[in-house]
Amino acid sequence: STQSTWGSVFVHQGEVAIIDTVSETVLAVGSADATTTLILCLRNPANGAVALTHLDGSLTQETLCTILKRFDGAEQVAVYLVGCFADEIGIAANLLDEVMRWLVDTHSGAPQLKLELACVGPTNTRRARKASGALSYENPNLAKVLRTSASVKLAAPCATSLVLFMQSGDCKRATFSERGPAFPLRCLRCMTDDREGRMFGYPIVYDSVRGCFVIEPFSYPSIDLERFSNLSDSQLLAAFSVAPEAEPRGHSEQLRQALALLKDHSNGAEAFPNNRELVFQQMPDGSWQPVND
Repeated sequence: STQSTWGSVFVHQGEVAIIDTVSETVLAVGSADATTTLILCLRNPANGAVALTHLDGSLTQETLCTILKRFDGAEQVAVYLVGCFADEIGIAANLLDEVMRWLVDTHSGAPQLKLELACVGPTNTRRARKASGALSYENPNLAKVLRTSASVKLAAPCATSLVLFMQSGDCKRATFSERGPAFPLRCLRCMTDDREGRMFGYPIVYDSVRGCFVIEPFSYPSIDLERFSNLSDSQLLAAFSVAPEAEPRGHSEQLRQALALLKDHSNGAEAFPNNRELVFQQMPDGSWQPVND
């Protein structure tokens, strides 16, 4: 299905959204483009509270601990997982193993975790695209696998998205007509942000307590913009993705839009005046507008 704009909160890779109770302003929350990454959603069926994150292998346990604390006092929490297809190199398997071990072994006691959906691993994998000889994507790890066969079918994910509807708790695959405020800037954070030292995991971009979308200040290193601008789409994907052959259509354009921001904002100080967070509120027409101080 195509998820409409108004009332939707889109969570990008390396972000968290928390909606404490069913509200009139948030109708659905979701994420997309989970190939070797993992969309994880928790929901309290008693009051409809939801937490959703898009894990990419960094700060996994810190993020899980932070969001689960928001369910203190709940008797049971439903768990939904989408992503981590069985790629040839096994990149996603490590993340999936870490998450499942944490859910099964590390977490104990209340609340009880009930797995409602797990579209992951081999069950989320199909053999579709055939590769003969050299791949156009410059992925040396995958090239090692392909040398053993003159012609193979590449693994591809079946489902890479999840949207959960707040009122009913139903979930399904979806495309998103828009992905929230300042999306290229959020993509740039995912591409460049040094997350070391974050004690509480990924930034919470939407919290129903505030009712706003928040982008925390972050810094990014100097990037050779000219070099990346001259790369082909396949080369650009290979530079920023661990599984470029599995990325959805339009992903290279998404990367280019993020890099284009560097022309106007060469560092984080320029993107975040006075090192202050950017705050947005959704309007009735579905657009996100900056909140004035």
